[in-house]
Amino acid sequence: MWRRIPDFVGFGTESIHFHIQVGPIENDPPAVLTWQIAVKDIGEAIERCSAAGVEFEIEQNDPALGWRYPRLLIETPSDYRLALEGPNE
Repeated sequence: MWRRIPDFVGFGTESIHFHIQVGPIENDPPAVLTWQIAVKDIGEAIERCSAAGVEFEIEQNDPALGWRYPRLLIETPSDYRLALEGPNE
């Protein structure tokens, strides 16, 4: 199912999906983009980030009725945001 979302681009293959979204203006410093990557196992992504000492936040994203998934949010050294997104629950 495809959804139209302003300032959002998604692309991928059968094995990996990438999404890019414009960051909020009020960020300081402004984050130009958020890279969104779908992962099959968000728990494994959390374990790997923890083991590597990568700081992150976890949020539950509920963009629409019947569409709910966890996101692991990381700020990169170049001030981009990286969102690793788990499967729809």
